[in-house]
Amino acid sequence: DPAQYGLSLTLGGGEVTPLELTTAYAAFANGGGYVPPAAILRVERGNGEVLFEYAPPAPAPAVDPRVAFLISNILDDDAARAAAMGQDNPLALPFPAAAKTGTTNDFRDNWTVGYTPSLVVGVWTGNTDNSEMIDVSGLTGAAPLWSDYMQSVYASEALRAVLGNERGNEFVAPPGVERRGLCNLASVTEGATDCSPAQEEWFLQDAAPQTAEPDPATPAPAEPVVTWEQIDPAVWRVLAVPLEGSEGELEIEFEDSDLNLPPPRACAIAAGTLLEQAPPEAQPGVYLAPPRNEESMEGAYRWAADHGLAILPRLTCSEELLAAQGRGSELAVWDIRSPRPGDTVSGMLPIVGTADFDPQHVQFYKVEIGEGENPQQWVTIGETHNTPVVGDQLETLVAAAFEPGTYSLRLVVVQWDGNYVGEPDLVTFTIE
Repeated sequence: DPAQYGLSLTLGGGEVTPLELTTAYAAFANGGGYVPPAAILRVERGNGEVLFEYAPPAPAPAVDPRVAFLISNILDDDAARAAAMGQDNPLALPFPAAAKTGTTNDFRDNWTVGYTPSLVVGVWTGNTDNSEMIDVSGLTGAAPLWSDYMQSVYASEALRAVLGNERGNEFVAPPGVERRGLCNLASVTEGATDCSPAQEEWFLQDAAPQTAEPDPATPAPAEPVVTWEQIDPAVWRVLAVPLEGSEGELEIEFEDSDLNLPPPRACAIAAGTLLEQAPPEAQPGVYLAPPRNEESMEGAYRWAADHGLAILPRLTCSEELLAAQGRGSELAVWDIRSPRPGDTVSGMLPIVGTADFDPQHVQFYKVEIGEGENPQQWVTIGETHNTPVVGDQLETLVAAAFEPGTYSLRLVVVQWDGNYVGEPDLVTFTIE
């Protein structure tokens, strides 16, 4: 009766009898098929004449067999239960068995329902007057009874013969499911480009990892575009640009600023963006999928930040945001994007970045190199340049001309009066 329950039904707030709940679990044991419960299997006279004999009907499809198998596989996971229930808990039987416990408010009653492919057993414990029990949960009340009964049945050759073995003792995977590897979530750290493998799990075959593509209504571009790859249900690989500084330093208005989230560590390049339009500092990285409910966002982002894990960037890269990353003033914006701090380089490579300025106020920019992290002397690379550059090559570094070691580059923007527009942008790297 829908009038007897509301949204709390999802948390077990609907009243059902032990028989109703056990019958529901039987559909999982039957691979998704529903069979009505029957109490009387046979009626016969004293002389042996059979008056009635129950003929089981064909199971009616109630649950996708693939989903039924996944539920059984989850409920049969003894290792997953061990953290909360201990290794030697009543649900850990010496043979495959799926099980679930439950405890109502104030310990008024508790349940354990579990099954093998051939036997479903539901146990209820409580006081007949609905009074509270004293700290008796499903694990300590109903589960030991369920465990003893299940093991007693399977220890009896005669009872095993009654059950039959048509479906075997194992939960057999039906067509349409497959095992796939998962990421070790602890390896999804800031700057990681891939995750280390963890255990495998069962998945529906039509629930394969996705790739975020551009709007299908938009004609496919002739040139390569940015795509987002879902490595597993909780991990994405996207192209992103690291962000430096706090939100206040970036001077950008964020839509989610009212959520009190930590400063963003990166912005993501939108799927469908032409690859050639992505800034040179954009790098592929792996990120955890954020919570889907807003209430959990703040805790998730702060927990990830405290543990060095990366959550999917909540910002899409824009010209305004990327420009705010560089050093800037009213007269110019300047920064070096490649090489990045800590890079190891060799051979000949372009120095990429931005030196955007108004030629009426700025005379030129130049790129200088010095030895060590805090050079005492600087040497200009190439020439001075009086043409602004935005996200492109500033100069060329011939690394082979230098001895191996630590070096620093700095980008200097000079006004017509000979003064620097602001502090040079500095990058320290290694030549091998």
